[in-house]
Amino acid sequence: TKDSKEALIHLENMIHTTKGENQIALLEILRLQPWPDVSGKLMELFEQTQNHRVKRQVIDVFEAWQAPSSIEPLIEKLCNRQFRDRVTDALVAHGEPALDILESRLYRETNRPVRVRIPHAIGRFEHQRAADILARHVGNENDGMVRYRIVRELERLKHDCDQLYIPQTPVQAAVEEQIDICYLYVNWELSLAKRPEPL
Repeated sequence: TKDSKEALIHLENMIHTTKGENQIALLEILRLQPWPDVSGKLMELFEQTQNHRVKRQVIDVFEAWQAPSSIEPLIEKLCNRQFRDRVTDALVAHGEPALDILESRLYRETNRPVRVRIPHAIGRFEHQRAADILARHVGNENDGMVRYRIVRELERLKHDCDQLYIPQTPVQAAVEEQIDICYLYVNWELSLAKRPEPL
């Protein structure tokens, strides 16, 4: 309706024009009263503000909403060093829909800084479900860093839950391949070190 559109425009303007404690208060209202149509504006606010309290509050809003439209924007923030743990908590709060999208993006993600963080985010979900996803993917992973992160996350999951079932064949193959790559780098560095100085 016309009134709801005008209210949405007014709310979007308020998100960017209010400052300080008023902005925090507005975000708290949004946390309690979901309005997913402003998800894009909230992410713009997250990127633009230098106020860490505001950034945390934006993530809290998305966690409280648990709206499907919040999942993809949150995944984009996994590479934010300061807030990645809060972002991961918010994704876990979204449950199975977030896990499904994380699994999909583990296969197709082109933003490498985000992609290398996805295994850890997956590992924060239910142990066996997370282990199944990671073990299924590790054998097909071509990026050495992502493969390393998957193996490390599987190791952590196994440490946390000794009864966890992890198929050893793909994981062992990935570990051996990773070791081979490390040896190649070591040999390459040794070869460079042994080269004679130019005259």
